[in-house]
Amino acid sequence: MTNLRRLWNNWAPHPIKCMTSASFSFSFLVLGTLTFALLYNLDLTSIFGPKGKGVCFDEWSFQRSGLLNASARIRIIPSSPLGKATDLELQDREESKRQGKEAEENESSLNTQCIPIPAPPYKSPKDSVTICIHDPEKDKIISAYLKRHSEWERENIQALYYAHLAHPDMMLVDLGCNLGVFTLQAAYMGMQVLAVDAMMSSLKLLQKSLFINGLSCHVTIVNNALYRERMTMRLSLDPINVGGSRVVELLASREDKITQKNLINAICLDDLLPLVKGREVFLKMDIEASEDAVLECADQFFKEVNVKVFLLEWLYFRNQEDKARAIVSFLILHDMKPVWDLEHKRDIDIQAAHAWPDNVFWIKNVKH
Repeated sequence: MTNLRRLWNNWAPHPIKCMTSASFSFSFLVLGTLTFALLYNLDLTSIFGPKGKGVCFDEWSFQRSGLLNASARIRIIPSSPLGKATDLELQDREESKRQGKEAEENESSLNTQCIPIPAPPYKSPKDSVTICIHDPEKDKIISAYLKRHSEWERENIQALYYAHLAHPDMMLVDLGCNLGVFTLQAAYMGMQVLAVDAMMSSLKLLQKSLFINGLSCHVTIVNNALYRERMTMRLSLDPINVGGSRVVELLASREDKITQKNLINAICLDDLLPLVKGREVFLKMDIEASEDAVLECADQFFKEVNVKVFLLEWLYFRNQEDKARAIVSFLILHDMKPVWDLEHKRDIDIQAAHAWPDNVFWIKNVKH
């Protein structure tokens, strides 16, 4: 006790030593209250991850740390289903109750199926991940195909695998991640992933898939649309193809007539810079014919991110000459060149964009 008193006298700040007993007790109470308030609002699963495994970043981590520009309205959601419901999700639930949709949503959640799909290098049955899909009767394209064939765009996943072997520190930026076919397999390979999609229903399935596979801490999930500028947009839902749903511009005069569930904040690709700046990146973009608009607001991204490979869905642009020309000009300006595949077994004619495949690889054009 004597030693403790001596330490107190020697080291305690003078103002504290001069405090009365009542003042000291009051200060201690205030400090304890503030500490409790901080811990109460802190989602510990965001920091320690599911079951305490690793460090996961979520909305709290990025926005409170000042990494993101709040005016961009970037909505990062937890990468596992254990996170607290966000304000927007709570609003969605209230809106569903008012419109009598709660039973329909509960029925949809009961129909969730999770199936194994092969993962690179495809040498063993152990090389697989579990992916959760929409009801194949309602999502007749991707979910139904996965259910039937247990794979999707295998050749492109294989290309991602070989790109990862060549550049082990490369991360995947998956724009239009949908159910997460690319995201899950990239995370399984050990890559860090930034997964972006406008459809919250698909992202909830991705959260579940990541948790089942123990991959939550490899992935940061962003629930936004991507466009040429920041704006509120309307989700145009495809009744038989969830992944084929699009975003369309919304007239300000109509905004109050659209339910909250069908509104989404669009951001620029440049707004994602704080999450990827200075990294080597495999960029995959599949956002249903909005790719040309997104590249109008992506100049800084391509200048400050080392995009080694850009996998771009070309299906919609083969017969849209003006948009195709704008995309090609932008990418050539940023030292990218198109190739038929990453193994360079076949050259691609830069003047024949109308004959390009459904998906085109663009690679960094190394100047000698």
